[in-house]
Amino acid sequence: MTRTRTAARRAGSIATALALLYCVASHGDAGADGGEAREPLPEVLDLRTAQEIALRNNPSMLAAAEQVAQIEQKVKQARSAYFPQIAAKYTWTRSEIPGQIAGEGQRVLGQANAVLETYRQSLRGATPPVGNSPSLRQLLEEHRIRTARRQARHEVEDLQASIAYYDNWLGEPLETYNVGLTAGFLVFDGLAREFRVAAARFGHRESEAARLEACRLLLEGVAQAFHGVQLAREGVVIAEGNAEFTGHLLQNSERLYEAGKGSRSDMLNFRVHHHKAQAMLLDTEGQYEAARVALAALMNLPEAVLPAHIQVAEMDEEGPEAMREPDVKASLAYAMTHRPALDRGEYSLERARAIKKQQLAAYAPEVTVFGAWNIQRFNSGSFGSDDLDTTLGVNVSCDLFTGGRRRAAVSEARHAERQAQYELAGAEEEVAADVQRALIALNQAQRELVLQRSATADIEENRALEEKAYNAGKGALTRLNQAQRDLIEARGRLALARVSVQQAWYELRSAMGATLEDFGLVGEGATEGP
Repeated sequence: MTRTRTAARRAGSIATALALLYCVASHGDAGADGGEAREPLPEVLDLRTAQEIALRNNPSMLAAAEQVAQIEQKVKQARSAYFPQIAAKYTWTRSEIPGQIAGEGQRVLGQANAVLETYRQSLRGATPPVGNSPSLRQLLEEHRIRTARRQARHEVEDLQASIAYYDNWLGEPLETYNVGLTAGFLVFDGLAREFRVAAARFGHRESEAARLEACRLLLEGVAQAFHGVQLAREGVVIAEGNAEFTGHLLQNSERLYEAGKGSRSDMLNFRVHHHKAQAMLLDTEGQYEAARVALAALMNLPEAVLPAHIQVAEMDEEGPEAMREPDVKASLAYAMTHRPALDRGEYSLERARAIKKQQLAAYAPEVTVFGAWNIQRFNSGSFGSDDLDTTLGVNVSCDLFTGGRRRAAVSEARHAERQAQYELAGAEEEVAADVQRALIALNQAQRELVLQRSATADIEENRALEEKAYNAGKGALTRLNQAQRDLIEARGRLALARVSVQQAWYELRSAMGATLEDFGLVGEGATEGP
């Protein structure tokens, strides 16, 4: 019985510890969607339904999906470099002119105005007279002079008006109104733009593969917690049977003692064993409730509680399919093409290669065409066509010397590429090791189940014989007690062996990446970069 309780506690502890890891990782967000409507749970909860609920509600999965969505937007940001970049601006400024500068400006403007006034007065002089009979040439010359003077006087008056305007302007704050529109398009940058997009795309696929790997681990954790609940419930059933058996023996011994046909020692012995059976029942019931909490936590149920009326499905009977020997080579080959961890490693390597080529593109010149439309006016927001300024140009730039920055960036990218290669090789080894460990565990669990079925059958028969002999007064009490302890331990080991076979099969399929296909979660597969 001690070994049975130890095995049950170990199985329950594994499921509880795994659930607590997920709870700690997602505790901060556990109530994020607490107010959302949840679908009602079925009366009998099977493994697939529990996993579906966990995938839908677990905060870690929701956070992973949001991370994938973030990186998807980074891909769109990188692709924006293929489109023209257009920007508009509007600027208004107000500047107070210092008094010393304003005074000096007014003095200069006053001098200019005085000079213009003198020039204007000189233009008022009489036009040289012509003779009584002027020639056509003289008349034309007189007309030209008069026209020139009149035009000069108008220009002088305009200049004086401008001087007066700026003279008044110097005494007021300076306001500047500016409206501009610029457009630019990157024509060539050594293909850095293309590889930047490729790196973002591979980064998105890498994050999606990481999300699928997290889903795989969550599904495996739910399966382990689910099987932990089944095992704990079997422990409760075994403990209830033990308590019922010892209670029956205690009642018989009490009747015999009261009738004077039995000893007080036998009665006390059965009472002690019945107390132990009741304590075992309390212990297994606690383990059962703890296992239910672990499962509820992974499913992100409110307050980590699986309602009492919800029962976990019974363990499936182990048929020939569960006891068959898996194909080792096929399992390894399947894992190498379906495990998200390998997809993630391959995408990480492709992303590193794209970043390296992006850094190499820094040695190429960059060609950009641009245009600008700008309107600027002082002390007035009323723009006119005369205030318009347009610019069109081509910009070609190339860094000739960067102090070793480009060379160091390329070297860094090459080291990152080699790191990704080593990590991918390590991931392949780890996946192969996972599959091999799962195959060994499955083989061990199958052999253990065969052994425990045979052992339990023998022990049940022996306990029945010892009980019959004791009731007939031909058997020893110690032998009956030992037979009962052996039976409880055997039933516990058998329950553990049954659960172990189911969990071993699931862990093998999980190590292969096959469990994701049950929910339509399949990666795209690695592709080559540009």
